Amino acid sequence: MEYRYDSCPDYVVFTVEGLFIGGEDINKIYAFIQEQIKNGTKKIIFDFEKVSYIGSVVISFLIKINDELIDASGKVVLCNVSPSVMEIFKITKMNLILSIFDSKEKAIQALAW
Repeated sequence: MEYRYDSCPDYVVFTVEGLFIGGEDINKIYAFIQEQIKNGTKKIIFDFEKVSYIGSVVISFLIKINDELIDASGKVVLCNVSPSVMEIFKITKMNLILSIFDSKEKAIQALAW
């Protein structure tokens, strides 16, 4: 798995590539997001365009981040989710918990509140 982030004035975009299954990288991402929340960033976008699979650890991670951002009056959204990953979200009912958009532009618009 590879990832990068782009910080914008009102939000952070995480772009993830490959198999997003957890491990040490997820701990680094979580620590970074915690720091962002402490510094006032309350809007996170995960761009899953190049994610081919997600593991159960990632589902737990997304729930945790979502809950923490809600508590901080923020929001996490996902975009560009592939059909195979969307199927996992549907099976786990994550599509009912998280906001998922077809494009990064739509995700950014959804955060403009």
